[in-house]
Amino acid sequence: MLINNGFRLGAAVVLAGMLWASPGVALADDAGPAAADDSGPSVSDGATDRFDRPGGVRADVSAGPRRAAEQPGRAAVQGRGDAQTQEGTHTERASTGRAGTALDNPSAVPAPAAAFPPRRAAADRGLNAPAPGSVPRPAGTVAVINVAPISDAPISDAPQISFPTPDALAPIPAAAVERAPGPIAAAINQAVNTIGFAVESVLDTVGTWLSGFPANPVTDFLAGALWLVRRTLFPVGSGVGNWGSAACVATKDCSGQNLSGADLRGQDLSGVNFTDATMLKVNLLNANLTGATMIRTRLSGDAYSANFRDVDASDANLQGTFSFGAPSSSLRDPLAGMNLTGANLSGLYLANVPMATVTLVNTNLSGASIAAVDLTGKDLRGVVLAGASIWNTTFAGADLRGVNLSGAKYTNANFTGADMRGATLSTMRGANLSRVNLSGTDLRGVDFSTLSAGPPNFCRQNCGVDVTGANFSDANLSGANFSGAFVTANFTRADLTSAVLINTKFLGSDLTEANLTRVNFNEGQFSGAILTNATFKNASMLGSRGINQDFTGVDLSGADLREFRGPSVYSGANFTRANLAGANLEGTVFQASTGEGGATFVDANLTGARLVGQSLFGVNLQGTDLAGANLSSAKLADEALGRSADLANANLEGAVLSGVTGLSAATLTGANLTGQKLAGLNFAGRNLAGTNLTRTDLTAANLAGADLTGAALTSADLTRADLQRAVLTRTTGLVTATLTGANLTGVDLTGQDLSAKNLTGTNLSGANLTRTNLTRANLTTANLSGANLDRTNFTGANLDRATLTGARNLAGATLTGANLTGQDLSGLDLSGKDLTGTNLSRANLANADVTNANLTGANLTGANLTGLRNLTSATLTGANLTGQSLSGLNLSGKNLTGANLTGVNLTGTLLTGADLREVNLTNANLTGAAMTGVRNLATATLTGTNLTGQNLSGLDLSGKDMFGATLTNATLAGTNLTGANLYRVKASGVDLTGATLTRALLYEAVLSGATLVGVQGLGSADVTGADFTAADLSGINLVRVKLTRANLTDANLTGADLTDASLINTTLTNTNLTNADLDGANLVTARNLASATLTGASLMFQVLAGLNLSGKDLTGTNFTYADLRGANLGNANLTRANLTGAVLVGANLTGVTWLFTTCPNGSNSGATGSCSI
Repeated sequence: MLINNGFRLGAAVVLAGMLWASPGVALADDAGPAAADDSGPSVSDGATDRFDRPGGVRADVSAGPRRAAEQPGRAAVQGRGDAQTQEGTHTERASTGRAGTALDNPSAVPAPAAAFPPRRAAADRGLNAPAPGSVPRPAGTVAVINVAPISDAPISDAPQISFPTPDALAPIPAAAVERAPGPIAAAINQAVNTIGFAVESVLDTVGTWLSGFPANPVTDFLAGALWLVRRTLFPVGSGVGNWGSAACVATKDCSGQNLSGADLRGQDLSGVNFTDATMLKVNLLNANLTGATMIRTRLSGDAYSANFRDVDASDANLQGTFSFGAPSSSLRDPLAGMNLTGANLSGLYLANVPMATVTLVNTNLSGASIAAVDLTGKDLRGVVLAGASIWNTTFAGADLRGVNLSGAKYTNANFTGADMRGATLSTMRGANLSRVNLSGTDLRGVDFSTLSAGPPNFCRQNCGVDVTGANFSDANLSGANFSGAFVTANFTRADLTSAVLINTKFLGSDLTEANLTRVNFNEGQFSGAILTNATFKNASMLGSRGINQDFTGVDLSGADLREFRGPSVYSGANFTRANLAGANLEGTVFQASTGEGGATFVDANLTGARLVGQSLFGVNLQGTDLAGANLSSAKLADEALGRSADLANANLEGAVLSGVTGLSAATLTGANLTGQKLAGLNFAGRNLAGTNLTRTDLTAANLAGADLTGAALTSADLTRADLQRAVLTRTTGLVTATLTGANLTGVDLTGQDLSAKNLTGTNLSGANLTRTNLTRANLTTANLSGANLDRTNFTGANLDRATLTGARNLAGATLTGANLTGQDLSGLDLSGKDLTGTNLSRANLANADVTNANLTGANLTGANLTGLRNLTSATLTGANLTGQSLSGLNLSGKNLTGANLTGVNLTGTLLTGADLREVNLTNANLTGAAMTGVRNLATATLTGTNLTGQNLSGLDLSGKDMFGATLTNATLAGTNLTGANLYRVKASGVDLTGATLTRALLYEAVLSGATLVGVQGLGSADVTGADFTAADLSGINLVRVKLTRANLTDANLTGADLTDASLINTTLTNTNLTNADLDGANLVTARNLASATLTGASLMFQVLAGLNLSGKDLTGTNFTYADLRGANLGNANLTRANLTGAVLVGANLTGVTWLFTTCPNGSNSGATGSCSI
């Protein structure tokens, strides 16, 4: 307590003395040392009022409530001095100290600045008298006065110290300041500042030195007193630690702090939070602000701008912080050398600030206001300008590749020579591009979609965007409304290849020699545009408009002007000498609804153009080249092709006239219609004598009753044509004409040769086909109902889905090899019928009689055989019965040679003595079938065949492919399976006793529970992955057998010879290997060998290191030269085991039974001894 009191007393005395002697500060009352008393106001921890010192040093002064209460009549003077006197300005704010300050007085609100007259006028009237019309200062507030004019010099490199005044101090009397003459006051203040810096430096040095001592009363007393002196003379502000160091910098949180005037040159401020802090005239020269946060930080105001020269602010968050107008007199280049890479400067205000050495890559400038800034040649890649407002700024030569410029407003911006490849302007709705210069700008790939430059009326006067020579190739202007942006715009020689100009309007714009090849101009509009020699080759112009537009000489070849949500309208347009070759003009409107105002095509090229359905009357086609043009359904003037036109002997070859109105009524006698498309036209009863219809498409044409005398029908297509009662006298080429689906109802074709003719869908109902040769004819879906088929030859004919309802004399027709797929033959008497090779798939043979019918090679796949009579008497050699059910039928002794029984259900079928030579039994089910005495089964296909329970003993199935076959519980004792493919065969419980499996493929075969006793040649078989679970393999020869991944769980291999066998990843769980020979077998990766029975087994030279054989009965086991290092042999029985040369280093031999065991050194343990390792 005594020390504390002494500390306080000493501090108070020193403080009082320093306050009395402090240069440049005058106390307005006689408070004296009482100002430091605990009952009085303390040094303010909040923001203080400020005034500038010469040389960049700032002093802050505030008044305590006691002083305000003692002089209630004192009026605060606030406002700016006039420009002629160059005096400092009065500013006013409420004190933010602790209890007893202005914050405790709700009425302590600063008066508006406008209410105070200039300072000199106030001095003339006396400081204690308020100016007329002014507001008296409320109690608890202070007045702050600039001591000297602000220096024009930049912030110096010397330390800059902040001087906030404690609440106990009264404001400096204005009269005292007024009495100091300008030059003299400046000199005095400069001297005071120099002394102040020196004293401050000494105090900080001594204080730091004292703070370094261990805690003790003496140094604590001295440090405390010196600190109070230091805070009094040179206040450091809230949040700042001892001896002037910025403690908040160390904690990375300076939010809300008043650091004005702080000297932070060269400091590492990375990651520091300066949100809402006041940092007026802070010196940040060469500081590192990487990742710092300066949201709403007050950095500038009038001439108080902070110094950011050479600052690294990469990735810093400076949102709402920067506000730099014209360079202040004290700092003309505040951002020189600053690195703003990746920084957040949203809300930035810059006006006429040099940016030449500032780095802005990936900087966020969204919402920024930028005026009169020179960004010439700057690398602005990654910069975000969304919502920014930019005036009178130049981007000339700037690198804007890939930059998102969406939503920004650009007024009088200059982009001359800027590289904007890949930039995005896709959402610039309402963006102002008025007077923007894009001359020579590289805009390849720029996204201008949805760009709008304002209403047309505005832009007609102000926009005038100049894009002369700009490269718009592959630019995306989809959905853009350029009614403003492209009003009177200059696109001369511009390259807009493949650009998307959907809904774009070119109003008075100049596109002379512009290249718009493959451009998307859907629903676009031309009005008053200059298109001289412009190219729109292969352009998409769906639904576009160009009323009265001049297209003289324009290249529109391949352009598509069809309708799209409305027709393309080009009424009154001038296409003189335009190239429209191959253009699609279908649905395009070239005249007003009244038929007037037609477009002009004088000397235009319309070769190959599509004019389908066009109304061309009133259109001027003088000199137009229409070679190969498609005029189908076109409406031409009467003089061109009018109603009842006489086209006798006219050559219309190559012209597209399908659907032309009135063509069928025209005179066509002798006309050349070679290759014409006349499908569906009505020529019923017309005179077509002598007409050349070679290769003419008359599909579905109505020629009923037409006179075709002498007409040439070579290769004519009469598919579905109606030729009822047509006159075909002296017609040539009918034999080569296509008659598919033609209507030949009631036609008499007796004896006609229609062999190999395609008559698909042809209507031959009621036709007379007596002795008609239809060999190999295609009558698919043809209608033969009611037709006379007496002795009709259908050999090899295709009658798939043909209608035979009511057909007469079908029994007398030849059907050999005919395709009767799906035909309804139910109940027909086909006994003795030669149906060799006939396709009866899916045919309905229900209740049909096939007694003694020849079905050799017939296809009965999917046929309905319900109630089919006497199938067993029919010849079935080579018949295809795929998928049929022959379950329970008696086919004993039947010759089924070559029959296809794939997937046939033969369960319970009697096949006794049947000949199965080369029968395909793939996936057939023979479960329970009687197969006694079956012949030639070895030649049958047995892939996937189910032979469950069948007895195949003694058969020679060598080399047989039985992939996936099921042999569950089948008997194959003594069967020869040499080289057989038993891949993935399912043979659980199969008896293979004495069978030969030499070189057989048993890969992944399931042989669980199988008996393989006495099997021959298994050693050469591939049993990789085979399942031998619980199989009996006792005594079997498995020398060098491949048992890789095989499962021998619970298998019995007693006495088996596994010399040099491959047991890679073989499962040996509980496998009985008693007395088995495993010499040379690969057991390195065998699984669960430790669980196998190894009694008496030979394991010479085996690597069994680390194997757990504890408690195992290893009686008589041969471990000669085996590697048993680290093996667990605890409590194992090694009676009569041979360990000659075995390596037992690190093995667990605890409790081992060594009865007559041959030790590693060749000695014998005898009855009572043991082996020494």
